[in-house]
Amino acid sequence: MPRTRLSRLLTSLVAVAGLLTIGVTGATTAQAATATVHGYLTDKSTHAPIVGAYIQLEDMTTGVYVRTATTESDGSFTLEVAPRADDPWGSIGDRFSVLYNYCLEASCSDYPEEWLGGVHRQDDAQTFTLTAGASYDASHQLARGAAVHGTVTLADGHTATGGWVYAEVARAGGGTDSINPSVSVAADGAYSIRGLPTSGTVTLSYSRPWDDADPRCYAYMQTSLGTLASGSTTAKDLAEKYQPSIVARVVDQAGRPVDHLGAIPLTKRGSGGFEAPQAGPFGTNSAGVYKQCATVGTQMKIAFVDFLGADMGPVKRTVPVRSTWVGTGGAQASSEADAPVISITSTNVIDLGTFVLGPQATVKVSGTAKVGSTLTASTPGWAPAGVAASYRWTRNDIPIAGATKASYTLVAADRGKRIAVVVSGAIPGARGSAAVTTAAVKKGTLTTKVPKVKGKTKVGKKLKAKPRSWTTGTKLSYQWFRQGPGKSKKWKKIKGAKKAAYKLRKADRKARLRVKVIGKKSGYTKATRTSARTAKVR
Repeated sequence: MPRTRLSRLLTSLVAVAGLLTIGVTGATTAQAATATVHGYLTDKSTHAPIVGAYIQLEDMTTGVYVRTATTESDGSFTLEVAPRADDPWGSIGDRFSVLYNYCLEASCSDYPEEWLGGVHRQDDAQTFTLTAGASYDASHQLARGAAVHGTVTLADGHTATGGWVYAEVARAGGGTDSINPSVSVAADGAYSIRGLPTSGTVTLSYSRPWDDADPRCYAYMQTSLGTLASGSTTAKDLAEKYQPSIVARVVDQAGRPVDHLGAIPLTKRGSGGFEAPQAGPFGTNSAGVYKQCATVGTQMKIAFVDFLGADMGPVKRTVPVRSTWVGTGGAQASSEADAPVISITSTNVIDLGTFVLGPQATVKVSGTAKVGSTLTASTPGWAPAGVAASYRWTRNDIPIAGATKASYTLVAADRGKRIAVVVSGAIPGARGSAAVTTAAVKKGTLTTKVPKVKGKTKVGKKLKAKPRSWTTGTKLSYQWFRQGPGKSKKWKKIKGAKKAAYKLRKADRKARLRVKVIGKKSGYTKATRTSARTAKVR
C-alpha cells in the first residue's frame, strides 16, 4: 500500500485519548511553562527563502508532534509552545526536534524532507531541550532535490496501470530511509517524483496489489539511481520481473473449495535449517487456491493447517479439515520430519496440483481417569467401518511399554500423570493421526466386601476373618475389637489381635467381637471394611 504520514497523526490521537482519561486539571498544571521555536528555512546554495514549507515540532520523548507552521515569504517560521489543556505531548522539559518540509502528499516539493541535523530518519534527528520563556533558533538549509520520471512495465510486458513507486536513500550507518510518501503510477504507466535527496544513493521500488487470479509472483523490484545531483532530472523506466511461485488447490471430499485454509510455509536458505516466515498470515483464498511466492535457490516445506478461518476470513465449516504437509506430484506427509521438500530452481510456476482433504480425524476416550479403571479409545466419524487403526498410549508424552491396543488399564505409575492416546490410520480423505489427552490420573478406588467371621464363639476356640473379594493385589491387615462384657456398648481394640485368626480368651467371655479389614495398594485410596458383631462368647 502507499506509504503515508497517517501513523504520526494516529499516534497523536491515541495520546489525546490517554490524556482525557487523566483529566484536564492535571495536564494544565504539568504544562504551565511556555517557549518558542523559530528560524528560517533557506536554499543551501542560493540562500533564498523556501516559501510555504510545512515545519513540524516533535516531542521526541513522547513521540507526539507538538505544533506545525508554514514558512512565510522570507522563509521564517515560528512555533509557539504554549501548552493547552488538550495537548497530548509531554512537557517543556522533554527533548524536541524539528521536521522540515513535511510533505502531506507525495512529491509535494522540489526539496526533500529532513529532520534537524540533516537526516531523513526520526531516530537519527538532532534534539534539544526547552525551558520556560526560552526562544530556540532552529534555522535550517535544504539542498534542492533531484527529480526522476519514467514508465513502469509489468513482467508480462504490458504497461502498468497502477501501483506505487517509492524512494529510499542510503543511510550513513547502514540501511535505508524512506523519502516522502510513495507516488501512484498513472493509467498510462507514468510516474514522477521530485524532491529526492542528494546526500546518498537513491533506490526506487515498485509494488502493486496482489493478484489472486494470476499464478505468477512478481519480484519486489528495486532500481538504484546512484547519487543524484542537486536540481537534476533523471529519466528512468522501471521493468518488473517474475519471481518463483508455488500454487495449489484444496477441495473437500465433495469437490468444494476449502476457503481460507491456513498454510505454514517454511524456507531453507543455504546450509541453514527450515525457518518460519516473518510475515503472514498465509492460506487459500475464497476459491480454495493457494499461492506462495518464493526465491530461486531456496527449498520449502508447506503445511496446510485449518484454523477455521482465523486471521484469513470467515468460513462456514465448523469441523476443521485434516492437517497435511504437501509437495509436488500430490505428495503428502503427516509430520514436518517426513514433509516433501520443494526445490526452487527457476522463476517458473510450481503447480502442486489439487489436494482433497476430509475432516480432521478425531479420537474420543471413554472411562474414568483413575488408577484401576480402563480407558478405551474410539474414532467416531472414521469411515469406512472396520478401518485398520493403530494405537499408542503415552504417560506424560512418554510411550507406555506394551500399551498399543484400543483399551488401556491405568496402573499405579499413572497416578498424577496425564495419559494420552495417539490413533493412526488411513481412510479416504482422513488419513493421518489424531490424539486426545486425559486429565491427571487420580487414585483408584479399591473393590471391597464386608468381611465375615467364622468359628465358634467359645473361650479357647478360634475365630477367623474371611475378607472375601478385594481388588487383586491388595495388601490386607486386620484388627479385632471387643464390646463388653457387661453393659458397655463401647468397642475397644484388642491389643495384639492383628491377624486374620483370633483365639478367644477368658477376657472375651460374655463379650461380642468384630474384625476390621484394612486394604492398601499402590495408586489406590486406602479402604477399610468392618464385619458384623459376633454372638456373645461363652
